[in-house]
This record gives sequence, structure tokens and C-alpha cells, in this order.
Amino acid sequence: MDPEPEDPMVILSDELLFATDAAERATVARSLRLAGFDRTAETTAAPLGRFPWSRRDPRPRYDQARQTIVEEKLAAAKDELSRLDDRRSWQEDGARFRGRELQFDLPRPIEVGGKRVVRAIVRQGVNEDVLGELRGRALIDQPLPEENTEWADTIGATVVDTDADFARLRIGRLFTSELLLKADG
Repeated sequence: MDPEPEDPMVILSDELLFATDAAERATVARSLRLAGFDRTAETTAAPLGRFPWSRRDPRPRYDQARQTIVEEKLAAAKDELSRLDDRRSWQEDGARFRGRELQFDLPRPIEVGGKRVVRAIVRQGVNEDVLGELRGRALIDQPLPEENTEWADTIGATVVDTDADFARLRIGRLFTSELLLKADG
């Protein structure tokens, strides 16, 4: 027997801003993490403390501990973003992306589309405009929809493109992830 379904979540109009903020932060943070920007992802997902639900505390001792965590996370994110030029950069469909790339030889050749594939390349990156904005302002602790960030303009539909030796997942102009299969010869 199936369990009884839970009541659906209802978001009231005065809560919509916070629901939108949570969705945007989750999308941007996940994209940053996949592209190798772990520290920046942590600051984006949870700007007010250790957890996304962290809030300022009216008790000074507790709020000071929370603020110390925020300062440590912010310093780590700024350090990570100061080294953007160390990351791989490429252009795709008129946008520049920066992130990581991994090339590796397959343990044994595979046949794909009549070709003998021996190598794979995986590339994941975040739009450089978004990274540039984060470099200048790594901590945004107000709801993102109110902050007029570049993120709102880059987050879009998730699209998957494939062919015989290529697959790409894109989230608007915010994030791209690619898999390229390389034949020998």
C-alpha cells in the first residue's frame, strides 16, 4: 500500500521573493560547485552562516560565532575568485565560460557511431560575467531578486544537446557541461 501523500506546499505571495531566492541560490551554487568553485558555492548557498537557513541571531555571543563563520567563508571565496585566471576558459555561443576540464584515456577503446573512441574530455564552466560579478561582490546576503544581479539574466532553461560524439547540458547562459568523445587517429 502506498503511503498517504503529503499536503502540497503552498507559497504565499509575500513568501514568493524568498522562494525565488532559494531557487536562484541553489542553481548558481550547484553550477559553481560543478565548475570547481567550491568555496564560492558555499558562500552563495549560505551567505549568513554555515547553513542556507542560518540567520542573524539577536544574542550577541551566538551572532558573533555566526559572523566568524561568514568571514571565514567570504575570505575563502575571495581567494578562490582571485585566481580565476588559473582556470580553463572557453567561448561557446557568444558567452565566455570558466571552470575545469578533464581529459582522460578510456581504459579500453569503445565503438561509437562507427568510430573507435579512445579519449574523453569533460568540461564544466560558469559564465565569466557571473564570476566577474562575484569577484567584486562575493557575499550577497539579501534576496537575489532584490539585488539586481547578473544571475537573473543568465539563469534560464536547462537544455541538453547531443550527437554521436558530443553531449552538452546548459543552464541558460549560466553554466555549461560538455562531454566530448575523441577517436584515435
